[in-house]
Amino acid sequence: MSSGSRYGLMSLTEIRCVPLKKINIQVAIHGFIANVTSDLHYVNDLDKNIETEFVFPLDSDAAVYKFEAEIDGRTIVAEVQEKSQAKETYKDAVASGQTAMYMGEDDNAGDIFRLKLGNLPARKAAKLTFAYAMELDLSSDKTGTFMLPTVLNPRYVPDCSSKDEPNSEETDTTMTTCKTTESDIGMIYCSDFTMNLEAVVDGGRNLMVSENKMEFDVVADTIDNKLTSSKQLKHGSDFTLILHYKGFEKPGAVLEKGKEGSEKPFLSTDVLMINFSPEFKDLDTNVPCEFVFIIDRSGSMRRSRITKAKETLLLLLKSLPVQCIFNVVSFGSSFSTLFPKSIEYNEQNLEEALNLQKTMEADMGGTEIFKPLEYVFSKKYSCSYARQVFLLTDGQVSNIPEIVKLVKKQKNTRFHIYFYTFLLIS
Repeated sequence: MSSGSRYGLMSLTEIRCVPLKKINIQVAIHGFIANVTSDLHYVNDLDKNIETEFVFPLDSDAAVYKFEAEIDGRTIVAEVQEKSQAKETYKDAVASGQTAMYMGEDDNAGDIFRLKLGNLPARKAAKLTFAYAMELDLSSDKTGTFMLPTVLNPRYVPDCSSKDEPNSEETDTTMTTCKTTESDIGMIYCSDFTMNLEAVVDGGRNLMVSENKMEFDVVADTIDNKLTSSKQLKHGSDFTLILHYKGFEKPGAVLEKGKEGSEKPFLSTDVLMINFSPEFKDLDTNVPCEFVFIIDRSGSMRRSRITKAKETLLLLLKSLPVQCIFNVVSFGSSFSTLFPKSIEYNEQNLEEALNLQKTMEADMGGTEIFKPLEYVFSKKYSCSYARQVFLLTDGQVSNIPEIVKLVKKQKNTRFHIYFYTFLLIS
């Protein structure tokens, strides 16, 4: 696995992960907003200084508002600067041997943030604190969900313990040793690694806790009351907060006070958000739909990725509703369509699509997503059909901003992306 595909604190000089000792996470739910604050404790286990970069994925709707790094008894607080000025400030600090931070969005992926931490001294620990706010996904049955991002929930940690290191709850930025182990995805952990989560829910009631989730009722009439629950998380499995909203049909307000004395106008300004979940009755749910499946068959999709994509396509094809139209587009360096245009979903046309699905291989060269998307969007069947486009890919392209811009221009279209080897749905 390349270093570019890893998340967490990376050593730029050694091209490896910096060992992770502990994660403490607080998720505060205010209405339909999740406020997430995380403390990540890392240890430089080498006998030399290293330059580091922290890489983490976030939902595209998340807003990061706080970064701090505590290293060797010093605390560095990030401030917002114009992009070019911030880069120069960071370079000057690193060149003089100081520890500095530089944070920005990945140029090719707006949902990947990169924080250059600068010099981490030999045999020293770093505590990185960051906070962000995001709007929760809300389903039609008024259920909200929040899932920990990958960097806060490592996929796999071996079951091991260290006889050399005591387990301490205190933050130790002068630590000199750390017995480590490496996971099968290249991340490195101190063998006494722990991960703790605290959930604070405004209006929370009827808490239910299981190994992989916490479930709450959120009641509008008691929104001023807080319910708090803490849990030490098991490594290597997804963890989700599920929130069942009750009584939110009427509008309610959430006020976020600005930071007093801040020289930045946008940080000192109070922000008010109106929350409500309206009920729609007597809606016509029989709107005809067009389904277009765009399948990545480039060389990078070989082996398990194309197998999973074919399995997903099979499930989608067999789940289509009656009275819809559909088409299948394959792409790599070039692209081809199953039908000249979307056609009726019936037994004969389904059989033809299933025959294509069975014979699909990752044999179409490079990954050129833009052109097949442009073609599909130019072939709108009818304005009376609500279009749903499903893209199955490993996402290994460099022109993500252009693709996102193209998708955002489309009207009356829902766009779903299945990424392999992990899944992200719009």
